[in-house]
Parts: sequence; structure tokens; C-alpha cells
Amino acid sequence: MAAADPALPFASEGEIEAAYLRSKELFATGETKPIAWRLKQLQKLRAMIVKHEATIESAIVADMHRADFEAQIFETRPCIAQIDDTISFITSGSLSRGVSVPLALGTASARVEMVPKGAVLIIGAWNYPAALTLGPLVDVLGAGNTAVIKPSELSPRSASVIGRLLEETFTDGEVLVLHGAVKETTQILKLRWDHIVYTGSSPVGRIVMSAAAKHLTPVTLELGGKCPVIVDATADMTVACRRIAQARFANAGQTCLAADYVLVERPVADAFIRTMKKTVREFYTDSPQSSPDFGRVVNQRHTRRIASLIEEARSLGGTVVVGGESDIEDCYIAPTVMTDVPLDTTLQREETFGPVLLVQPVDSVDEALERVNAGEKPLALYVFSSDSRTIAKVEKGTLSGSLAINDALMQRGIVSAPFGGVGESGMGSYSAGHGVREFSHHRTVFSNPTLLDIPLRYPPYSGFTKGLIGSLVGTSLPPLSWRQVAVPLGIGVLLFALFYTGYFKGDRLARIQDAFSF
Repeated sequence: MAAADPALPFASEGEIEAAYLRSKELFATGETKPIAWRLKQLQKLRAMIVKHEATIESAIVADMHRADFEAQIFETRPCIAQIDDTISFITSGSLSRGVSVPLALGTASARVEMVPKGAVLIIGAWNYPAALTLGPLVDVLGAGNTAVIKPSELSPRSASVIGRLLEETFTDGEVLVLHGAVKETTQILKLRWDHIVYTGSSPVGRIVMSAAAKHLTPVTLELGGKCPVIVDATADMTVACRRIAQARFANAGQTCLAADYVLVERPVADAFIRTMKKTVREFYTDSPQSSPDFGRVVNQRHTRRIASLIEEARSLGGTVVVGGESDIEDCYIAPTVMTDVPLDTTLQREETFGPVLLVQPVDSVDEALERVNAGEKPLALYVFSSDSRTIAKVEKGTLSGSLAINDALMQRGIVSAPFGGVGESGMGSYSAGHGVREFSHHRTVFSNPTLLDIPLRYPPYSGFTKGLIGSLVGTSLPPLSWRQVAVPLGIGVLLFALFYTGYFKGDRLARIQDAFSF
């Protein structure tokens, strides 16, 4: 697993500039704005994934040494579901909504339209090379934008396969692909994109945001961080350990939503550790390196980094409960559980992004909350408890990108829910309708007919006028449909015409007066 495949064609400065201009020019034609265009692109993308699902999954497995099943349930199938949900959203009439207008504006009406932003840059991630590249693409196309994708060079087989398939599928410049590493990405970020989507680490996120700031380009950053787990004394230990272990060790711990450390109430800490140790062996046997269900770290450099973090923690008093072994050449770090790891170690301070779970006993849920709130706001927070009061306390007393109760990681499978962080764990969110909103400009469209031009709105203002307008400014009517406006207006026009032509006079007028007299 080399850091970069020499066969991956890195883009030249000329190719980067050409892709940028082509994406911009296509958007400028206006072709991408209609819903029909968006549906066509989403249907093409869906057909591509369905037809080449096995090929995409094989490339992911080759890069990550991940189980085939994980590649399917965490990558290709969620993308297909997200496309279906996005199609439902953009065809539901949700792209436009009426808004209330103050009475002071008379006959005016207003609506908010979601309109495309333009050429969007997507910088993909290596740990989930399909889901974190094609996932944002779904919403970018659903919003009516053009896209340029820079896949991660650290998962070269996936980048090559996905890039080739996208180029074969989108032949008119709707989606373009640029391969490269730091040098190429730096050049790409110099350009004036209309939106940038980045998934990765917080340090690189700051670089992306700094580059975007030069052009005041909006960004969506999915950054991760350390995701805590709170386990109280009422939790079902067997279920908790199984779900936490799955969330920590899936994809060899290389998941931004992975459970990073567990704060468990002291009376049940020993039981939790025993159960977790048993669970790891049940999942991956006594020889995880031979288990078909346990993956590998992306490359030897990252493997060496994680192994050194474990050794640092050991040397400072940390205890390995299970695991701890490594094989740098095989990019293997055993599923590892550690206790007594000092707070000043790198394992405690920084996101590990590997198969290492830290367990720390606490005296109470309140102490756990203090620890969580003392750190950066996480991308995800997990709580395991059978006590509704504990669950409510965690929900009300914390802020995180997402919160899962008695489960972990599985919330990402809900494509109709937003995926995003807060603070250090990111900004903005996407997934289906939420992503269409994210990658759209919300434009107010105001219309005021000239048929009735009320003189009171113009100076000079009398005391009466000022008072009347002031009282009407804060009073609004709800948005009305065209039927709600047209029917009363039509009746009014008809009655006016009948009175004006003298239809209501003589016997007719007398009969009407009799009918409405009591």
C-alpha cells in the first residue's frame, strides 16, 4: 500500500486551469439550473454506481484491505440511497417557498428560491473514498452546480477507478476530475471556486479555509476530531461493548465518526473492560491479523505513527488491555483497548484515526460531561444508558455534530439526516436535501405590481402616515398561493364590474337588500 500510485496521472497547472474554466463556462450557459438537468445527472451517477458497484468496492478493498461487506454497506449503497433521497427532495417543490410580507408593502409578494452557486470543488478523503467523494457530488449536482473533484491520492486505486468512471459518465464537463497531491491541491485552491467541500483533518481544513477566504468562497468542512462515549452504570454492557467495538474498529478505526474514548462510571468500569476484551476476541478471534473482517491502516507511514502513539502511552503508564501488536510492513495495528492513559499523551490529545480505544473510569456522568465539554466539540457523541435522566442530561448539556443514544456510528446511515460538525469538527453539512440547501444560494425574490401604487409610502410623511406605516411594518400576512389570491380578487373585480355597469339597480338591488336583511 504505497502512499501514492505512480500510475495516477497528476494534473499539470494547465490541466487544472482548463478544468476550472470548463466547469465555470458550462455553469455560465445556464444549462445546469433546470430540475430536468439535475435529474439527468443524478440518474447517470446512480446508473454508474449500480453498474460498477463491484469494481468500485474491489478498488476500496485493495486500498484499505477492508472487508467487501464494509465497502458495500458504508460506501456504495449509501450513495445510491442518497441519490434517491435527493431526487425526491428536488422534485417535491422544496426548492421554492413563499414567505410572509408586511402589510405595509401592500400587494407585494415574496418567495425564497434555492439557486445553484456555480462551480464547486470537492476534495475527497482517502478513508471512505467513494462515500466522501461521491456523497458530496450527489448534493452538488442536485443543487444544479458543476463539480470538479480532487480524489485523495492516498487511496490511489479508488481514485483511479472512480475518476475513470466519472470521466466516462459525464462527458460534457458536468463533473471533472483532477488527480494530485499537496502541490496540485495547493494550485487548485488558488482558483476562485463558488464553493469548496473538504473532508479531512482540522489542520488541513484551516489551510483550505484560508485559501477560500482570499476569494470569500464559502466552504463546507467535515473534519472529525475525538468522538467521546459516555457509559453509565445502567447500560447494557454486552450491547454497549459490541456497538462501541464495531464503531471503533470498523475500517481499522479510520472513521471520522469512530468512538475514540470511553468515559465509563467507575462501579461498572471493570465489567466494561472485561466485556470489551471478550467482544474484541469474539469479533476478530485471537488472531485479528488473519481475520477477514479486520482491515488495515492506509499505509506504512500511518501505521508507524499509530504504533508509536501506543508505545508512548505505554511508556507513560498506559495499560494495554487487549491488542497493542503491530506489523508495519503489513500496515497492521491490532484492535487495541487501553486504560490508565495519561491525559497529556498524544493518544489523549489528538484524533488517533486508528484501531485504538481508550477507556477511562469516571465517578459520575457529571464528571464525564465536564471532560467532554472541556475539549473541542466533537463530530459525534455517544451515550449508553437505560436511564432517561442520564440521556436527557447528555443531550441538553453538550453540543456535537450528532448524538447517538445506545448506538454508535450508525447515524451516518440515515441519508436524510445532515452530516456535519460544529466548531473544530467542521462547519456546514450535507446529505440529500440538507446538501442541496448547503450548495444552493437562497435568493429572495420580491415582486410588487404597479397596478396599485399607494401614495402613503412616499414622502412627505404626515403624522398620520407615519403612525399607519409604523403599525403595518410589523404586521405580516402569511404567504398565499395563487388560488388564495386569484379567487377573492376575481370575485372583487366581478362585483365591481357589475356595480359599475349598473347591473345592481332597481328590482335586482331591492332583492339583494331583502336577502341580506334580518
